[in-house]
Amino acid sequence: MDTLNKDVTAKPVSLATILWVIIAGSLTIHMVVMIIGHTILADWRWTGLAVHTSLEISGAIIALFVAMFLLRYERYGQGTHFNVHIAAALICMGVLDGFHAIVEVGNTFVWLHSIATFSGGLLFVLVFIPKQWYTFSAISWPLFVLGGSLVLGLMSFAYPEVIPTMIVNKQFTFWAVLLNVVGGIALFISAIKLIWSYQRYNNIDDLLFCLHCSLFGAAAIMFQQSSLWDTSWWGWHILRLLAYAIALWFVINGEAKIMNELEQHRFHLTELVAKQTQTIAQSEAQLIDAQRVAHLGSWQRNIASGKAVWSDELYRICGLTPGLDAPTQDTLINILHPDDKDEFLAQYQRALIEGQTPEREYRIVRPNGEIRWLQISGMISYDELGNPLNVLGTALDITDHKIKEAQIEHLANHDALTDLPALRLCRERMGNELARAKRNGTLFAVMFVDLDGFKLINDNLGHDVGDDLLIKVAQRLTRCLRDIDTVARIGGDEFLVLQTDVKNESSVSIVAKKLIETISTSYVIGQHTIEIGASIGISLYPANGDTISTLMKQADQTMYRVKKSGKNNFDFS
Repeated sequence: MDTLNKDVTAKPVSLATILWVIIAGSLTIHMVVMIIGHTILADWRWTGLAVHTSLEISGAIIALFVAMFLLRYERYGQGTHFNVHIAAALICMGVLDGFHAIVEVGNTFVWLHSIATFSGGLLFVLVFIPKQWYTFSAISWPLFVLGGSLVLGLMSFAYPEVIPTMIVNKQFTFWAVLLNVVGGIALFISAIKLIWSYQRYNNIDDLLFCLHCSLFGAAAIMFQQSSLWDTSWWGWHILRLLAYAIALWFVINGEAKIMNELEQHRFHLTELVAKQTQTIAQSEAQLIDAQRVAHLGSWQRNIASGKAVWSDELYRICGLTPGLDAPTQDTLINILHPDDKDEFLAQYQRALIEGQTPEREYRIVRPNGEIRWLQISGMISYDELGNPLNVLGTALDITDHKIKEAQIEHLANHDALTDLPALRLCRERMGNELARAKRNGTLFAVMFVDLDGFKLINDNLGHDVGDDLLIKVAQRLTRCLRDIDTVARIGGDEFLVLQTDVKNESSVSIVAKKLIETISTSYVIGQHTIEIGASIGISLYPANGDTISTLMKQADQTMYRVKKSGKNNFDFS
């Protein structure tokens, strides 16, 4: 079994069970949405073109991203047993779904979706071909599919008149249904092959893509039960997005396993380096090379004399020069960040008693003022009488890892377009404020802000202008509020404001008026002068609720009431 699957195959049952539950749950959602769409919501329609475009573009990007990783895994003998075939299918579906997302609603719109499902299903079925029958390289087939998909998409744009009739009066024709049903059946057949492969090889990645095919197959079959913009139509779009999310899960899971292996490798290397420092004179060249690769420095200090020896890599990590900056017992302590010195000294005293210290993260300040993060661990060696003799330690430069952690954390908690806090972060701050308000008896306000007229601008002037407008609105909202307040983007043109430490309803009204005036001031974007408004619904703690969910619901409902009563205004719950 390939190394990528070692950690997963150690506990195959629990993760596999989760995937089976997801498959069953997704198909149940399929049936429930289809039934609801033909009963209580039979007449419901929502022409959410912007949402649809976002769903399709997101799916297309994920498909191409996952395909790239599949081809990378194929090169190193990792991933599924069908990396090349699945990558080719995802490339085809991603390219055609991308064209589908940007074309106007109409015959070509339905054709591109249907041919993407049909072609993707047929390409997935190729997993039945034995590997010994392959006559192409791992890259030539996906490139051929990429070229063919681009040609098909461009030809569909250039010659729409040759496309068969796919939709009449918002109802899908025989050809549209046929392409989707055939593609869906092919996807289900592919899922059977992937299940068989999972049962034979116990490769969890095969089961992940079985789930991917099952969701896409369910969405394709659901297509023939839907019409444009109805409940079932949106239902199978959500299933498709879930299928792409499962494919993304495959990449995240694979990279996590690789990172785990790297972390284990780093741990073993750290242990090796700590032992080799005891015989540094015999293996100095090897140790220096190993430390340079791992960004790992080491030192040894005689407790009685205070004399210290540093590795060259530790000098580099600390921004010092070997031979010029002779280390003493206090050199490392002196360059520690002031906020970390007490903790370091406490751990040092603990090491003198217990013989070693756990790995701890500390900051140092280089002579040029640059701050670096180090993971430091140490141990004490003793003489025959049990007296402490030497301190041995290692320092791993984890600055790059810390930066990436901070970037990931920021991306997870902020809107990618406006860089405002996302709903998750805003809810966290609301929870903290709720606890503080209950403890101190203070008030706070929750505002739902929805832009009036944004959709018309987005549709008429394009998404680029719409995005620029959202960025400018976000900047204006931020300038209107205090540092202790929070404004978050929670949807397309919806924002959520948390105003803390408010005095009364009147003080909140002043802020709401200021927000509306600020938003309503005209914007100049390119050659366009744009005017929009805002409808704001406000709930107050504790008058309108004592939970986050209640306060948000009250503010949301009030905002919709404002929009129905004339827009560009605010009201309290």
